[in-house]
Amino acid sequence: MKCPLTSIGYLASERMDATKKCECGKADCAWWDIDLEQCSEVTKAKALDRLERVMADIRKKMPGAGQFTR
Repeated sequence: MKCPLTSIGYLASERMDATKKCECGKADCAWWDIDLEQCSEVTKAKALDRLERVMADIRKKMPGAGQFTR
C-alpha cells in the first residue's frame, strides 16, 4: 500500500527515493489502526461512507414540512 501522506511529502521534496518514501509503515506508523489492521485514513473513509448512507436513509424517512401545516 502506498501511503498518501508520504507521497505528498515526496512531491514536496525529491531528495528521497519515491519507493522508499511511499511504502506503508503499517504498525510503525502513527496512523495505523491496530484493531482493524489498516491505515486509519481507510477506516475514516469507510466510516464516513456508512454514515452518509445512514443519514440519507434517515432523510428519506423524515416527513415533509407540509404535513404539519394547515
